[in-house]
Amino acid sequence: MTRRSLGTLTLLAAVLVAVAIYVSGTRRTEQAAGVGELLYPGLEASLDQVKTIRIVGPGESTAVTLTRADSGWQVTERSGYPADASHVRTLLLGLAQARVLEEKTSLPANYPSLGVEDLTGAGATGTGVELEGSPQPVSLLVGKSSGARSGFVRRKGEAASWQIGTSIAVERDPAKWLATKLLDIGADRIQSAEFVAAGKRPWSAAKSSRADLAFAVKGKPASGKSDSGNVDRIASSLAGLRLTDVRRASDGADMKPAATATYRTFDGLVLAVEGYTEGDKRYVRVKPSLDEAAARRFFVAPAPPTGKDSAPATAEKNSAAKSVVAPAPAAADDKKPAGAMSESKSDAAAAAGKPAPSTPDTVLAQTRDEAAKLEARLEGWMFEIPGWSYDSIFVQP
Repeated sequence: MTRRSLGTLTLLAAVLVAVAIYVSGTRRTEQAAGVGELLYPGLEASLDQVKTIRIVGPGESTAVTLTRADSGWQVTERSGYPADASHVRTLLLGLAQARVLEEKTSLPANYPSLGVEDLTGAGATGTGVELEGSPQPVSLLVGKSSGARSGFVRRKGEAASWQIGTSIAVERDPAKWLATKLLDIGADRIQSAEFVAAGKRPWSAAKSSRADLAFAVKGKPASGKSDSGNVDRIASSLAGLRLTDVRRASDGADMKPAATATYRTFDGLVLAVEGYTEGDKRYVRVKPSLDEAAARRFFVAPAPPTGKDSAPATAEKNSAAKSVVAPAPAAADDKKPAGAMSESKSDAAAAAGKPAPSTPDTVLAQTRDEAAKLEARLEGWMFEIPGWSYDSIFVQP
């Protein structure tokens, strides 16, 4: 081989190596495009402009519509009942903060393995999420989860699918988006309850004062004995009560209540509860009101501060404790009746070293406000609740 031929081969080899390096680098650049970036850059800054969220299921049918109103998010498929704001916020932030971890398949034949196939088919396994109102359009196919903090997605209309560093959970059931808090009446507030159920003897239970530890029962069963455990459940029947679904009361206008219960509190709140059964489902309607006479009858004035802590500090004590910050006086309403005044007013009174201004009138004002707010939220609705909650509300002695 001549020297000239050897030089030509060497030059050719160098060119081939350069080409290979260029192609390899280009492929790496193309493959890395988008990795580490936000799925929807700039979306987080415009989340307040989102007016509607649509959850789409197989066949491109709308499963859930969440609409922003002046009072907050509402579930359209449940006649505009309030949505769980924290649930909605979690979804929006999940979309806005999702970052691309890796590009996955662009072949439609491989989409089903990730759950990101088009929703036109009835057997599609993914879920669509569409946001309306924000400057940046969002239409995303959410597929399978790939771990506790990652999942597969594909932007609608694009070929590429992605693995993101966020697991976005999207419920297709409208009931899963509802604000579920129904009632939360503390056990220490319940003064009495009256029960009427079809085929059962009416009965009631009451405490004559806040100091009573147990309820006195009237209208015992035919056996003459009552289950003290069941009676004790009265106090906590309305504490932490949550709904599982809702419907307009007008939709159940033909239904007749299977049971009624009237709960009364020491501070004058009255809750008349009607119970309905439909197959294995249990519903309640709640009507709040105010019993002013009861609030005044059971009012207990807060005890004034007693003991040396309430006495003015002497000059010697002040001198000895110059460098020590004295604790704030104990709040005078520590023994106030539940609902007698707001926590903020109590704290302010304690900080000033003055008795909490709890009077029958302040108790009534607060209870009246509570009843009005409950009525605004509960009026016109039937609430589905778990069977065990229903049985607790309409307990038998």
